[in-house]
Amino acid sequence: MKTASPSTSGQDLNTGMLKTPFSIGNTACPIYNGAILASENGVIVVSADHRLNIFGFPGAPSVDANLGLLDKRLTLEWTSENIKAFGGDPDRIIILGQSADGVSVDMMAYAYPDNPIAHAIISHSGVASSGVGAGARKSAMAMNWNKASSNAGCDNETVDASASMACMRTTTTEEILAAVIPIARSSLASGFGSVVDERRHNKIMLA
Repeated sequence: MKTASPSTSGQDLNTGMLKTPFSIGNTACPIYNGAILASENGVIVVSADHRLNIFGFPGAPSVDANLGLLDKRLTLEWTSENIKAFGGDPDRIIILGQSADGVSVDMMAYAYPDNPIAHAIISHSGVASSGVGAGARKSAMAMNWNKASSNAGCDNETVDASASMACMRTTTTEEILAAVIPIARSSLASGFGSVVDERRHNKIMLA
C-alpha cells in the first residue's frame, strides 16, 4: 500500500486509486508512481497491489472466485476508513484504472450497488465487457485450473477439488508459475482472469 499527497490539503483534495492488471505488474512500476499524479492534480493517490494470475483468479472449484477483485474492494474499504488521516475526504473517492484495471474499475461501478464506496470512476482503455474483462463462466475457467494443477502434479481428474487445492498449497510459487506458463502461451492473456461468480451483486453479468 502506497499513498502520495500534494502540497495542498483540506477540502479541495479528491482521492484517487491506482491499481495493476490481472496477470502482470505491480505498484513499483514507474508508470504507477502516484507522486506525479498527486502533485499535478491536487489529489491524494492510494495505490495497492492485488493478487494476480492464478493466485488472484484461480478458477478453482473449491475456492472463492475473483480473489484479486476482492483485494481491490478491500483497498477501497481501507481507503474509505483511513483517507482522512492523509487529508482526504472519504466522500470524494475516485477509482482510476488503465487497461485491465480499467476493466476492474468498470466492474466496481455496479458490483456493489448498495455500497459502492467510490463516488466516481475513471476507466482508461478498458471496460468490463471487453476481452478478459467480459468474465468467463466458472466452468470454463476451471478448465485452466485443472490443467495447471495437473502440470504441477496435483491432477484434479484423479482427486476431488479440495484435495487438489490442498496439494497446490504445498507447491512452491516457482512450481506453480512453471505449471501456468504452458497455459498462458495458448490462452488469451494469462489464461486466468475474472469469472462470473454469481454473487448477488453480479447477476447483471449473467444476462
